[in-house]
Amino acid sequence: MNNKKAPAHPQCIEQMIIFTEKLSIRIIDLTEIDLATEEDKRYNIDRWARLFKAQTWEEIKMLAAQDTIMEDAATTLYQLSEDERIRMECWAREDRLKREQAREDLIEEQKQALAEKEQELAEKDLALQSKDQELQSKDQALVEKDKIIAELQARLTAGN
Repeated sequence: MNNKKAPAHPQCIEQMIIFTEKLSIRIIDLTEIDLATEEDKRYNIDRWARLFKAQTWEEIKMLAAQDTIMEDAATTLYQLSEDERIRMECWAREDRLKREQAREDLIEEQKQALAEKEQELAEKDLALQSKDQELQSKDQALVEKDKIIAELQARLTAGN
């Protein structure tokens, strides 16, 4: 589709992956349909790209009416999109993925909150250790003062 790239047609190996003689995968840039070469048009690659890019069923029907293979593809696409079971499976899968993502987000938030709380606790532990050291120091000072008071009382009673 892009003039800078090799044309995407059955003989162009660089633009496709060949699995068997009957199965290959081509990569088409749907944003560059208007740049289709004559060779792309000869192999109907531009029409297939337009089919995949169609926004309405009317567009799809109009494009599919020109080719029986495209008509089969359009019919299958319509049936798949209209099939209630498939639509419900798709909805359920999407819902499950959203719930899983929400759960993962919640877990990540909780991990972050837990890490913050652990940091706060570590800081409080350090503050408590510091306070404990201050109290031990004050207790030691009180013990020293109690000794001095006891000595002074002993002198007073001895001198009387």
